[in-house]
Amino acid sequence: MSMNVKLIRKIKFGNAFGVVAELTGDTSYATGGYGLTAKQLGLNVIENVLPQSPAGGKFWEYDFANKKIKVLELATTAELVEEVTVYTTALAEVADKSDQSESVTKIVAFGW
Repeated sequence: MSMNVKLIRKIKFGNAFGVVAELTGDTSYATGGYGLTAKQLGLNVIENVLPQSPAGGKFWEYDFANKKIKVLELATTAELVEEVTVYTTALAEVADKSDQSESVTKIVAFGW
């Protein structure tokens, strides 16, 4: 399966374009993220992607090198340090094959 991309609006900025799109995950997220290409956004080249974050408790991040968008969530770990439990919270990619069909975000992408 794959993520759903719904184009909402395309705006011309001189020689470039801005695109507003809504992204919805699927029922089997693959580690590394969903493929997101310029063609899917009606562009020739993606220069920048600004996800709405957090969206429903999830954070989205575009990986330019691999042309994918990842879904991240807060992950908390506990560690006992000198008899005191220390909690650390960081962003981590959601689990492989996890259901992200309720994960929705809007992005603004710029390119030409």
